[in-house]
Amino acid sequence: MALLMRELDRLLFDALSSEICSAIALRVSVGGKPFLVRDLGYEDAKRTDPVTASSRFDLASVSKALSTALLATKAVELGLVSYSDRIPSDLSESSAQMQDLLRHTSGLPAMDQFYLRMPRTKISSSKAHKIYAANRIIGGLGEQIYSDVGFVVLGFWLERLFKMSLQEAFLLHIATPLGLREIDYNNSTQPISHAVVTEWCPLRKQYLRGIVHHENGQILGGVLGSTGLFGTASDVAAILESLLGFGPEILKPESVNTMLSRSFLLKGSYVLGWDTPSGPRSNAGKYMKRGSTFGHLGFTGTSIWVDRSRQLSIVFLTNRVFPSRDDIRIRALRPAVHNVITQLVDVSLLNRSTVD
Repeated sequence: MALLMRELDRLLFDALSSEICSAIALRVSVGGKPFLVRDLGYEDAKRTDPVTASSRFDLASVSKALSTALLATKAVELGLVSYSDRIPSDLSESSAQMQDLLRHTSGLPAMDQFYLRMPRTKISSSKAHKIYAANRIIGGLGEQIYSDVGFVVLGFWLERLFKMSLQEAFLLHIATPLGLREIDYNNSTQPISHAVVTEWCPLRKQYLRGIVHHENGQILGGVLGSTGLFGTASDVAAILESLLGFGPEILKPESVNTMLSRSFLLKGSYVLGWDTPSGPRSNAGKYMKRGSTFGHLGFTGTSIWVDRSRQLSIVFLTNRVFPSRDDIRIRALRPAVHNVITQLVDVSLLNRSTVD
């Protein structure tokens, strides 16, 4: 076990020294209990503010899973909608079902980089709705196109169903029941506190720190169905532990089972809002059990993976886009880290059973 621990620390410190990222927060839980904690590196570009347990990362597309997918499941649980219901036509011309939006089979395009053709100021929600509603289907039914657009319009739909903003719904149905205070959207023009620096932003002519990295998100006020959450590793871990059945309940167990059911897999690897390991080169590594593992990645360098068979959750947050998004070495780092952690957990569980 000591050798595995040294290998994990080597991977993390090498990532910092080779500038794959400048900040790392790692939380591993087993059976709802902390197993491993690491906070390494610096929050700011000048490397003066160390990463601590209070450091908040721009979670990027991890927001799709932790907020939008969970809120969609909650809306179904509350009887506000069903997975087979179609999105209102004024929000999308796609006529996509909610389940299609969640599993990226709506046929909507991957991105709409409208920030390139819009003024660099915040625009109204009604105008944003019209811009996104104009996106046409580019793929066939059941074809998996990982769609940022699909999750943005899904977020608009959820706001209509809950009769409140996505941020308010997240706080009401997820953060508050779990007692979380360090995970939230930033809908202000002011940077969120204790945030980790991300990439140099050509729109703002500065490194982003506490301002959402997603360019459309900056114009839309920081709250989107596809991105926008800032959070600490511990608060992210608390949400995953709740989905495993530990701590306060935010979704009924049967709702969680439906959300993660592999019966929703058509093509690709996505169930309802969550990714599953795909092939031997999955970011989850090679040891997590394929039939019981789910997770999500974030463009800024964040990731979450859960193996239900082991009651294992791994929160691995980095700022791999600092200083530039062109560095893709995180693709090799993630599975390597997950492989070592999974082996550590297995050795620990084996030792525990031997003692018992």
